[in-house]
Amino acid sequence: MIKNQNDDIRDYLQGLNEFKFDFSLDRVKNVLNYFHNPQNDFKVIHVTGSNGKGSVAHFLSSTLKEAGYKTGLYTSPHLLDVRERIVIDGRMIDKKKFSNVVLQLKNLIESKKIKLTYFEFLTVVAFIVFKKSGVSVAIVEAGLGGRFDATNVKYERKMLSIITSIDLEHTNYLGRTKKSILLEKEKIIGSGIAVCNVKGKKLRETLLQLHKGKIFFPEDFFRIMEINQNKKFLELLVKSKTNVAFKIRTYMTEPVQAENVLTVLASLYVLKKRKLINVSRENVIKGIRKTIIPGRFTRHKKGYYLSVSHNPAAIKEMLKAAETAADNKRIVYIYSSLKDKNVCKIFDILSGKKNIYVILTTIDNERAISIEKLRKTIVKYDIKYKIEPDNLKALELAYKLKKDGIIIIGGSFYLVNRFL
Repeated sequence: MIKNQNDDIRDYLQGLNEFKFDFSLDRVKNVLNYFHNPQNDFKVIHVTGSNGKGSVAHFLSSTLKEAGYKTGLYTSPHLLDVRERIVIDGRMIDKKKFSNVVLQLKNLIESKKIKLTYFEFLTVVAFIVFKKSGVSVAIVEAGLGGRFDATNVKYERKMLSIITSIDLEHTNYLGRTKKSILLEKEKIIGSGIAVCNVKGKKLRETLLQLHKGKIFFPEDFFRIMEINQNKKFLELLVKSKTNVAFKIRTYMTEPVQAENVLTVLASLYVLKKRKLINVSRENVIKGIRKTIIPGRFTRHKKGYYLSVSHNPAAIKEMLKAAETAADNKRIVYIYSSLKDKNVCKIFDILSGKKNIYVILTTIDNERAISIEKLRKTIVKYDIKYKIEPDNLKALELAYKLKKDGIIIIGGSFYLVNRFL
């Protein structure tokens, strides 16, 4: 069979090794210099955090599009197509434009004998695409951490940094305490201003000491008066510091989205007060209402739910939405995970839910935790479970077990994308 260009590009990108980490910014900065620093051609909002950064990035992108800005969005990881990571005005980049930029960058780094990691390569591609497409604002989501993240380069027109939350994650790389993780992620702030929805007095004090007069928290400007959650949407009654009340509805039903919405509101407020953007309340309401992110506890057309929540804090929030959707009936959770996840804590959370039935399955990934290790861990907890290595058979089993309840598939992006 003759390969086409798209196959060659896919094979080339996979060969860069998605899970290789090289903690230095020198290479990516060097390559960006060769392309005349495309990241300086548009305004930038830089987003990091343990949970919620993807939702905040998508909410901001949708809102800015509603306000008439040509908006770029760079996120990770993807579910089915790598081009999902590079979006302009709500649409992922077309194949031809993507291929052209990939080949352009590939030729450059090979001629200069520079090696980029998978994430570094795609970050540079995103910046080149945004420049070529003439975006006016780019929402850039950091990958791992912040300090040595490929997105943490100099932006001449950076407007704002955002830290959505801090929790224990990637502890092998970021440190084993929340403070050490914060000290990695806050490095994206630099000399600019930031909106941070970080919880905990000590963590907030650390931020305020490091960035005096430059840190804002969502409750400085808004607070939630009422939350109405049902199976289809989450509706918030929000009041501003000037006592103006208004409602915002999102079809992302996890209760934690209320925190993400507040972060978005505060970020846009700060930017508007500084006359960096002009976004109306109507733009925000429409933008948030129109945002749907596949895999963030979304219902598939076949009836099951998909959730990419993969750390304890995110799974705890996902279960709140799941319990509403299940209406106190059984929840069957098809689960698998990568090796670096805290499955002990996750199973501890699941053990507190009486109506949960877990099906352990596998994912085809070199970083996946073995199903035998999952089994040895889950038996330590009071959880009803079964083992089915085959993903499709696991779903068949879930239908038999769920009765009149619901099915959730998740724990990893790499499991979720098997069922899209």
